Amino acid sequence: VESSSIIIPEIVGNRLTGSLNGTQFQLWEDFSDIGEMSKRFLTMFEKVFAVTARVMVEAILHKGIPLPIFDNVTISG
Repeated sequence: VESSSIIIPEIVGNRLTGSLNGTQFQLWEDFSDIGEMSKRFLTMFEKVFAVTARVMVEAILHKGIPLPIFDNVTISG
């Protein structure tokens, strides 16, 4: 499985969020101990995996990652 996504980052409040702007998936059989997998199965699995991964990434991006906030910090050189 190989995937790549384009994410547009945003800072909302004190959270790092973003929006998913495109995802590409590629799935192929490298080797198999149980025999050759059909192209139809690989295509169907690729579509299911793509939808699942997209929903998961969008949920994480929507919730965001909290950014640390430091009060009364002085940086000196």
